[in-house]
Amino acid sequence: RDVQRAADEFITSIDAERVCALASLYHNGQPCRLFSEVKKGSYNLCYPVVFTSDPDSTDGEKWIVRIPWIPRIAFPEEKMRGEIATMK
Repeated sequence: RDVQRAADEFITSIDAERVCALASLYHNGQPCRLFSEVKKGSYNLCYPVVFTSDPDSTDGEKWIVRIPWIPRIAFPEEKMRGEIATMK
């Protein structure tokens, strides 16, 4: 229960607008927004974002912004570096 409570608190602490602002930094400043609910995996939270200036459209380039669950991962930075190296 303590792990679940910590996980819930972690999810609540994340501001979706800041997730989009971060994604926009890596997409030439193009604005984005969430186009679906946040998905919860075993080790990551996945924020589905779409890059579009039209607030009513889901047309545009879509990304998944993955954030490691801090309460569930002992070494999140190492995990993320390994995943980035794998993608490259």
